[in-house]
Amino acid sequence: MNYKMFILAIVLLIPVFFASPLRADEEPSQEEQERVDLLRTRDIIIRSFSMKSFSTTKTLEVSVEAAFDESEMSIFVSNYYGEVVVNIDGQLNGSSVSESFYVNGSSECSVDISSLEPGEYTIEIDTADSSFVGKFVIEN
Repeated sequence: MNYKMFILAIVLLIPVFFASPLRADEEPSQEEQERVDLLRTRDIIIRSFSMKSFSTTKTLEVSVEAAFDESEMSIFVSNYYGEVVVNIDGQLNGSSVSESFYVNGSSECSVDISSLEPGEYTIEIDTADSSFVGKFVIEN
């Protein structure tokens, strides 16, 4: 019985070893967005107090991610309820874009960056209790 199970396991696993979603010689498509590393720079923890137990509990932590391609910056926000403000400022050329949107739990917003000239930019994403900052480069 064990011998048959062993053979069956090998037969079922053979396709797994030879199947690959992306081969080493293939490059990802240009339509994929490039991630922006964000650093949380300000965090005000909202705490709730219970008179019965005198303990504090932290609410869910806001999660913010950003990714871009040549025409838009996508902002992903979760565990948050309220307004999010996005500011993108050019380091040398002074170009900037601002956008705000509301999140009800989790949401995605796209900011049009097609008008920005090539160069290095800083992105700041502000919520009521946190601020996230990152840098990215738009190339020719």
